[in-house]
Amino acid sequence: MYAQYPPLKHVFLLLFLFVCLLGVFCLFFGVFGFFETGRYFNDATLRSVQFIDKNEGWAVGDQGVIWHTIDGGDYWERQPSGSEASLRSVHFLNPNVGWTVGVQIQPGLGSVGVVLFTKDGGNKWSRVLADTFPGLTCVAFSSPQNGFLVGECREGFGSGIFQTIDGGKSWTPVDGKGNGCWRSIGFTPKKVPFFCGDSGQLAMLLDGKIIPLKVSSELKGDFRILDFMEQECTVAGKSGVIYQSDSSSAFTSIGTKYSVDFTMNPAALAGFSFE
Repeated sequence: MYAQYPPLKHVFLLLFLFVCLLGVFCLFFGVFGFFETGRYFNDATLRSVQFIDKNEGWAVGDQGVIWHTIDGGDYWERQPSGSEASLRSVHFLNPNVGWTVGVQIQPGLGSVGVVLFTKDGGNKWSRVLADTFPGLTCVAFSSPQNGFLVGECREGFGSGIFQTIDGGKSWTPVDGKGNGCWRSIGFTPKKVPFFCGDSGQLAMLLDGKIIPLKVSSELKGDFRILDFMEQECTVAGKSGVIYQSDSSSAFTSIGTKYSVDFTMNPAALAGFSFE
């Protein structure tokens, strides 16, 4: 006697149903961020957030994750970035044009900078200038044409600060020296850029060069964020320390001695933003 097998058409039908179920499974987990090349996006650490108005904003972080909201943060939708980098900063010029930067470890090269750009609100992100920068920690623009990138201060990359004057089409190293890594960028009301970073370093850009600032001996530790509110500059760093400049003295000597006097505020904060 011969073994009886199911008709061939039944085999193809079962195979077709299996493929359909597999496709639905992958689509479900991909859409909701649970499964994509082995990454779990919902649990990725977030590093930076920016809102361009009270409703629309973006948040970026590890594993190349980018989240977008249009309802003030009640609901967030993931935007595929095409990158596995740790994204450290995001900056949008308007609802369409935006940048995000970060760092990725590559075998044989160590940490390299990653720059992603979008011109359609993040529906499509494109990597630009690959393997051009050291690890990057912050991006900020003072105008649609004038912007800065900062990151690791390594040999071959100058000060670790890069500037564009053509809206990001090209970036050039800024003359000067840095120590360790720059972490944040801030602009005065007159759009003068200031930078802060490791080992309590603070600097400003003057005549195309990085000018280190002589600061009070009370300023210690690694700075992580810097921002301006009118004429007052505030920096925060590790251990949640925060320092705020005295506006009566902080800017009167800029352009002569290039010094800023800071006083310590006892509040313990690690990040902030002024509007």
